[in-house]
Amino acid sequence: MLNHFRQYKTYDKVFKSYAEVNAEYPAIYYGDRVETWKELDERTNALANALLDFGYKKGDNCALLLPNCPEYWECIITGFKTGIIPVSGVNYRYVPKEMQYVIDSTDSKCLIMDEDYVDRINQVRPELKKLENCIVVGKNVPGDMLSYDELIDRYPKTDPKFDWEIEPDDICYMPVTGGTTGRPKAVLMRHGDSIVACADSLCAAVVANVDEYLQYVGEDTIRSLLKGTMPPLVGLSPLLARIIQTEGMRNLFKTPLFAQLLDGLLHFTASRGFVGRFTRNWPHLPSSPLFHWAALHSSTVMNMGLGTPLVFLTKKEGVDPKEFWEAIDRRKVAVPVIVGDATGKPVVDYLRDHHDELNLSSLVIFESAGAGLAAEHKRVLLKYAPHVLISDSAGSTEALGIKIGTITNRGNVDEAETMKFGKVESDVMRRAVVINPETGKEVGRGTGEVGEICYAGSTALAYYGDAEKTEKTWKIIDGVRYLASGDAATVDADGSIRMYGRFSGIINTGGEKVYAEEVEEVIKVHPKIDKLGITGVPDERWGEAVTAVVTLRPGEKMTEEEVKEYFGGKIARYKIPKRVFFVSEIPMSVTGKAERPKLKYMARVIAEEGRIPTEDELEREFRKTVPH
Repeated sequence: MLNHFRQYKTYDKVFKSYAEVNAEYPAIYYGDRVETWKELDERTNALANALLDFGYKKGDNCALLLPNCPEYWECIITGFKTGIIPVSGVNYRYVPKEMQYVIDSTDSKCLIMDEDYVDRINQVRPELKKLENCIVVGKNVPGDMLSYDELIDRYPKTDPKFDWEIEPDDICYMPVTGGTTGRPKAVLMRHGDSIVACADSLCAAVVANVDEYLQYVGEDTIRSLLKGTMPPLVGLSPLLARIIQTEGMRNLFKTPLFAQLLDGLLHFTASRGFVGRFTRNWPHLPSSPLFHWAALHSSTVMNMGLGTPLVFLTKKEGVDPKEFWEAIDRRKVAVPVIVGDATGKPVVDYLRDHHDELNLSSLVIFESAGAGLAAEHKRVLLKYAPHVLISDSAGSTEALGIKIGTITNRGNVDEAETMKFGKVESDVMRRAVVINPETGKEVGRGTGEVGEICYAGSTALAYYGDAEKTEKTWKIIDGVRYLASGDAATVDADGSIRMYGRFSGIINTGGEKVYAEEVEEVIKVHPKIDKLGITGVPDERWGEAVTAVVTLRPGEKMTEEEVKEYFGGKIARYKIPKRVFFVSEIPMSVTGKAERPKLKYMARVIAEEGRIPTEDELEREFRKTVPH
């Protein structure tokens, strides 16, 4: 029993602690399927024993090509238990050659994939010289591959035995970056760092701006929180709300000491098995694919950091807004996660039309990870779920999670800004600074000086097999190891970090720098626009002309002038697109972010040749411009 109060430094022990505390309680929901912690423990034991029987050992890499499903998470837990490293990042949207690149570049010896992707792998399998075994999830398993279900049935459910230890410095998993600005890169993450990062992420989401949002927390928010964690105390919700609203408490919220205490409490309680007794009825729903770091990390934070069950949607590719909201209602989800407006827009549209069919009282935090949610969409959410706290958080795969965040609720929604994140003074561990790359010093507050966001604390160890890129990305500043994120930002006078997007997305026009994502933020909420990307094309007068590439919603029509007029008064005139191209499809990542190299090439071909390049052309150009 005392083991459940220990804070372990490796995920194999963290998992075992939660599995003992919550053995008969759900660990995973997937449609009608419910998998308990005991079943998850037994199934991952069986998979571990199978992989060990095949001769795999600690440090061997196993690539995953799966949609969100229980088997995906079983592979992650199996890696935690054995030291066989899950390579999480073979995007199911990739063409065969792209899949081959990820599998080859990570030296993966085993591939676990869904039956729907067998044909694509077979097209490149002869070139996958290091790949020894393919394990297929599903009923259609070729004769030269192994059935996942048969392995689970055949191998013992007892704890695996091996002659090595799982240590805090061992690699727990190897996520692969999305490749929106370059070739996908595998990132090495250690058990000890990741466990600390779980607590860091909780703090980034909760501690940031704590003085601003706690004063607006009402009885309904507290009731939702207690219903999922400590049901006997629900009756105290009115009293607790009154206490929080007192002037003395409001003054306390503003002190650095309160932020430090809250930060310390979250770090102390995370990844201790006993916490699962309070969070077992606090389900988490990651809507983006687990091969995307936002979903994988949030699932790790909630399942391994807090012991909450996970809810996976059954649609293999993409998010069905109907299933999203019905799963929240049915499974009483407390914390769903989306990635910005790519998911947020259709999800909010569905809520607007079907809110009277849903019970959303279980919701506590609605998180947008990796990209901010537009203020307009926040207002809709709070109209129909006014008790909810909306969290915008930012970080990166290399940052090992969320490093900065901000909270919006009904009290401050009118001041909400999509690109504005947590205050520096709330960042009690100094996990994020903004450094001017030319001076090497922190940018001045309220000066408009642009710098690069750099993250300290627990970050990833390195890129797999790329020492040169590692040295460029992780830097020592004043004796502290920082991750250079590549994100451009300024710091407001109040210490808030205002993010503008990737330095790689900068457009140099007429001597001015324009950040593509800043322009995209202004127009992406236009009711006629489905998707868009901002880029630059060569221009004799301007050097580069700011250019919008747009797809419209079905049945909508729009002119170039309408697009330009929409920007009037919202951003500086030099940032307004000088050209607008309407297309039927934009090269986007699975998380809804524009693939910058392809977008830039598409816009240039349209501008110079008056035609839209084919997908094959885009891929060929991408391979030329981005090093393998």
